[in-house]
Amino acid sequence: MKKIFLVFFVCCLSFSSCNTEEIIEPDILQNIKTKEQSLLSKSVQAPNFSLPASIASLYESSPNENVSDDFSTLDWNKWTHRVLSGPQHWGTGSDYVKIVDSSFLSIKGKYDTFSTGSGLSALNTSKYGFYVTRWRHVGSLTGWHDAIWTAGENFGQTYASYPNVHGVYRIELDLIERDRMSPPKWNAKVHGWAPGGIHEARVLRPSEEGNEWTNWTVDAVEYHPDYVRAWKYTDGVWTSFDKIYFTNTNSTNSIHQWFRKHNYAIISIKKGVKNLQWPVSDAWLHVDYYMVYDLK
Repeated sequence: MKKIFLVFFVCCLSFSSCNTEEIIEPDILQNIKTKEQSLLSKSVQAPNFSLPASIASLYESSPNENVSDDFSTLDWNKWTHRVLSGPQHWGTGSDYVKIVDSSFLSIKGKYDTFSTGSGLSALNTSKYGFYVTRWRHVGSLTGWHDAIWTAGENFGQTYASYPNVHGVYRIELDLIERDRMSPPKWNAKVHGWAPGGIHEARVLRPSEEGNEWTNWTVDAVEYHPDYVRAWKYTDGVWTSFDKIYFTNTNSTNSIHQWFRKHNYAIISIKKGVKNLQWPVSDAWLHVDYYMVYDLK
């Protein structure tokens, strides 16, 4: 891919700063990837863009096929239905989880007596890498909590945890999570969970709001042995946010190094509980791809 030019600047955001790094040919978002149309093919078609130039040498040039997916078909060697976590009701049929036009994943939040959610949970773990996803929210913005995240257990119909998640230190990466119901906002975070109710949470990308979430957007989290940080890709530009460092202390810009663990991807939409707002009609979370580029 031809890069046109490189530009750096720093912009201020509440509680965080961001750096715009590189500009790539603007038509990339019009043809973000080309998929293999054959449903028999299990190989992953990577998105048609380069990783941010300043970190590209740190990560593999191709995604890890054990944990990445272009969602041209549902690969049950990688995924299981999400069915666990809290007093939620989860749907598992094709009305809830399906591939649309051999192109993207659609998971449904159904407005019914239970406000039934749905989702996919990974069967394989990943650790250090560049995690990137392309997604959009479709339908009602009222009362639904959608997230693309990772955890030390998969909350799946076929359950998996690493190694035995209860009673050990574990990490959670939120590439995107619905942070507020009204007005609708999404953000990115890193969480550390530990025995005895210890919980450290750090914002990677501040809450953002607006109707742009009904359009496709690309968000990423870089999970490095020294730090975690969020990235965003808009109109050919990679933008980075503040690093949260792994240290042996607890501060506002760090998280304890004990939390550097393997994790499972989870893609889900469910009834929200924040701001006491409940669903009023159906909604969908669409995911074009979920990719992990491993640390070299």
